[in-house]
Amino acid sequence: MLRRRVLTAAAGIPLVAAAWLLAPWGLTALAAVIGAVGALELGPLLARAGLADVRFTAAAMVFLAQAVGAAAEPQAAAAASAVALAGAWLAVTAVLMLGSRAGGEGAPARLLAQAGGTLLAAFWLAWPLSLWPVLYRLGAAQGRAVGLALSALPVVVTWLCDTAAYFAGLRWGRHRLAPALSPAKSVEGALAGLAAGAAGGAVVALWLPWSPAGGAAAGLLIAAAAQAGDLLESAVKRTAGVKDSGRLLPGHGGVLDRFDALLAAVPAAYLAAAVWLAR
Repeated sequence: MLRRRVLTAAAGIPLVAAAWLLAPWGLTALAAVIGAVGALELGPLLARAGLADVRFTAAAMVFLAQAVGAAAEPQAAAAASAVALAGAWLAVTAVLMLGSRAGGEGAPARLLAQAGGTLLAAFWLAWPLSLWPVLYRLGAAQGRAVGLALSALPVVVTWLCDTAAYFAGLRWGRHRLAPALSPAKSVEGALAGLAAGAAGGAVVALWLPWSPAGGAAAGLLIAAAAQAGDLLESAVKRTAGVKDSGRLLPGHGGVLDRFDALLAAVPAAYLAAAVWLAR
């Protein structure tokens, strides 16, 4: 399993690196692809969990979020994309409410299932990915090197956090972190992941107008968010009764299995960047 994971990661690294070097449009394209494939995985997961299969709605929201994030000013992109997604969700819900009047006794339940699935798709999948190229644009106002470093920050921290948590958990893991959601995760591994994330943030801060302490604090926040994102996807899969979200990536499972932590790490990195800009 570890060999397959390493080989899959080795094959994907050049693609991610190329998209990063071609930022912001390379990141926009990569985020759109990840989001679209993730939407196709998310729909069946939600259906198995009792919500509506919103794979096509989710995919449409991914592209909408990327368009809003690419068109808006960097400082307003997060708010604009959130408003756009909320508006799309309300529009979908309104249409379903009108159509549910003839749906009989089960219409309210179907409406709630559709609304819940759409809301999760919007704010778990589409909106976070739209912020990835926005991170580059925020930093690029200070220079391309800053933009590249800022957009790399959540990726570097997430990778270090995952790697440290995995190996520390194998070596020293004794106490289960969340046995009901992910039995293999340990408290010891989580702590090692947080420490590695903080160290990664401090290193990336060398290319940012941040102090090492500020970078470490950002890395700690991003690593905590990444672990929470991992557990959220585990909760969805556990509710759906499946082990993996898909089979596209050997050794990893599906796209959501590989990028679940990043979906939470990117908004956390954006929050750290927003705090930096506000100072």
